[in-house]
Amino acid sequence: MRIAYRQQFTRCGKQRCRKCKEGQGHGPYWYAYWNENGRTKTRYIGVHLPPDLEPAQQDLTGEEEKAAHYLLARATPAPVLRVYLLGQFYVEYKRGNEWCPVDPLLWQHRRARSLLGCLLSSANRRLSKDQVMKLLWPDLDRDIAANRLNGAVHELRHILEPGITRPGSSRLLRLEGDTLELADSSQIWVDAEAFEQLLHEANATTDAGEAEHLLEEADALYKSSYLLEELYSEWASQRRDVLQQKWAEMLLALANLRVEREALVEAIATLDRLR
Repeated sequence: MRIAYRQQFTRCGKQRCRKCKEGQGHGPYWYAYWNENGRTKTRYIGVHLPPDLEPAQQDLTGEEEKAAHYLLARATPAPVLRVYLLGQFYVEYKRGNEWCPVDPLLWQHRRARSLLGCLLSSANRRLSKDQVMKLLWPDLDRDIAANRLNGAVHELRHILEPGITRPGSSRLLRLEGDTLELADSSQIWVDAEAFEQLLHEANATTDAGEAEHLLEEADALYKSSYLLEELYSEWASQRRDVLQQKWAEMLLALANLRVEREALVEAIATLDRLR
């Protein structure tokens, strides 16, 4: 299997971030790309390419490297949706170079929002139809739950892709056999996942200044608890608890970094937020 390695910049999603608004974003960071069953897969490598991978990167030179970068750029499109789950729920879509909010009135039917949140809370953003029905409507008769699910799928597709004409043409919410699957992060950016990615990058770097900056970016994304609109839904509670624990660990790590550079007032203020 051929694996290509490429550096690229990422965007944190923070509205006031100058790096994202005025520059290329954060990075560059190394990513691996490969083809699996006809789909391009990607995995974060880190700020630096490990020495054992450098020869593979050096295999491509000149025109071959340009061609590889062109193909990778086409295979990994920029996200067309941004979903915010940490704090108040809202969704934005890309129109030209601008991000526009999805009309909140479109989410007045809770089932579409719950379906989106449920899929984003699952591993690999995919669940069988039976799993979704058991998570969202555990006390309902199966036929009634199935009707609700069909309605939720229809509503969610039209919210995410307003111009869609055929269900089978959906790029963002696919039905493969009996399994519902949302598009990956190359098309749908999610703040909770970006938060975890920043924590991963902070943990991977040996530069204290860079680690503190990455943790500050993560902190800015964590506006409040995960999916507050689903506060009493059991399917959201485990993901919420995991993220809240990571947030607490992030504050401790951030405070420690500030103590190390003798910014004690900032460190104390950071720890006070754990009360």
